[in-house]
Amino acid sequence: MKISFNQLQQLLLAALFVASFTFVRKYLILVYPFIAFVILVIFKLSFSYRTVFFFFILVLITAFSSFYNGLWLTNNVLSLYIFLPSFLLILARPKTGNFYHLKLRSQFWRISSTILIIVNITALTTFIYTHYSHRYIAPITSDLLDDAFYGLYGKYGLGGHILSVFNIIYATRFFFVKKIKLAIVFLICSILGFYGLGLILAILSLLFTLRKKIFSRGSLKVVVVTFLFMAISVLVIRTVNRHNYNYIKNTLMSFVNNMDFDYQEEMEKANNFKTTRVPRKITFYKGVLLRIKETPSILVLGTSPGTYNSRAAFLLNGDLSRTKILKDNVKKRPPYHQTDVFPLFNTITTRVPWMGGTRNQPFSSVIAIFMEYGFILGILTMYILYRASMNIIDKHKNSDDYYPLQFILIYTFLLSFFVYYFELVEYALPIVLLLKMYQISNIDSTNIVPNATK
Repeated sequence: MKISFNQLQQLLLAALFVASFTFVRKYLILVYPFIAFVILVIFKLSFSYRTVFFFFILVLITAFSSFYNGLWLTNNVLSLYIFLPSFLLILARPKTGNFYHLKLRSQFWRISSTILIIVNITALTTFIYTHYSHRYIAPITSDLLDDAFYGLYGKYGLGGHILSVFNIIYATRFFFVKKIKLAIVFLICSILGFYGLGLILAILSLLFTLRKKIFSRGSLKVVVVTFLFMAISVLVIRTVNRHNYNYIKNTLMSFVNNMDFDYQEEMEKANNFKTTRVPRKITFYKGVLLRIKETPSILVLGTSPGTYNSRAAFLLNGDLSRTKILKDNVKKRPPYHQTDVFPLFNTITTRVPWMGGTRNQPFSSVIAIFMEYGFILGILTMYILYRASMNIIDKHKNSDDYYPLQFILIYTFLLSFFVYYFELVEYALPIVLLLKMYQISNIDSTNIVPNATK
C-alpha cells in the first residue's frame, strides 16, 4: 500500500499529538531535537541565511557568557537543548514546490481536536472517580478535585494545568470559527481543570485580542460574549470547587495587597522555611530587579543559559527534578540560582503551609531568557520570535482564524511570563506545529499539487 506525502504528514501530526496530549509527553524532552529534525524533513522546512547567522551569534555570545560566569556547561547545554528546537522551528520557512496539501490547516485541527476530545473523556473519568471515591471523606469543595482532571494526560510536570490551557485555546478557536458546540465542550473541560492562573490569563488575552472590537461601535455581541465567558467560568468554579475559587480570590488579593515589602525579610523567611505573607512569585520578580541593579553585567551577558530560573536550572539543581537519574546523580546550583531562586521553591518549602502552588513558583520562560541570555540578546530573541509569528498571523487577516491566532500568541507570551511554558516541550511543540501549518497553508496555490484540494 503506497502512502502519499500528505498522508505521511498527517501520520506525523497524529503521532506528535498523541505524544503531546498523553502521559508519553514526559519523554518528549529526551528526543525533542530529533523530533524537530523530522518536522523539518517531512514538512520541507529550511532556514534563511539570516537565521543561520543569528544562530551562530547566539551560540557565540552564550559561549562567552559561559566562560565569564564560571563554565556551567551541563546547565548551558541542557538549556540550549530545550530552547533551540522551538526557536529554530518557528524561524524555519517552507520551501516552494509540490510538497504541501491545501488542507493541512484543517487537518491539523481535525486530528488534534479528535485526540484532545478522547483525552478529555478519560480526564472526565478520573475527575468523576476522584469525587465519588472521596465523597464520604471530603466534600466536592475540597482541594481533591484541583488536579483530578487529567486522565491519559497524566500528572507529570504541571499535569492537568497544561491540559486546561489547551482546552481554553481550542474553545476560543472553535468559538471564533462558529463551531459553538465544540467550543462549549472544550470550555467546560478547561474549567474542570481548575487552573486559576490559566483562566485569568485567558481572560486578559481575550480582552487584549478584542480590544479594538470592544471599544468600537456595533460590537455589543463581542462584549456580551466575552463577559459571559468570564461570568460562566467564575460561576462554575465557585459552584463546583469552592476551595479553588477561594484560592484564586485570595491569590489575587495577596498580589494586590503586598506590592510593598522588604525583600531581604522575605528571603530570610524563605531560607528558614517559614510561611510568608507575600506570594513568592512577587518576591522573585523583585529579586530579579535587585539582581540587575547589583550586577549590571547581566544586561549584556546574562548569567549564562540554565543558571538562573529556567527549567534547565530546576532539572539540574538536585532537588525538584522528578527524573530519578538526574535527582540522584546531578546537583548543580549556580550562584545566582542558589541565592535568588532556590530558597523560594524547593521540596522543603513546598511542604510549608500555603507555600506551594502557582503563586509561589519562581518560574518564567521570559525572565529566564532575559536573565540567562542577557537583555540585549533577550530583546532581540523575543522580537525575532514575535515578528516571525506575526508574519504568519498577518497573512490570515481575512480569515476566521485571525483572532484565535492572535489570542494564542498573546496567551503563550503571558503563560511564559508567569510560568516556563515555552520550555515545556509538550506545550511548545503543538504551538509551533500550529504556526507551521498556517505558514504552509499560505503558500501560493501554484506551488501545490493540482489535486490537493480534492
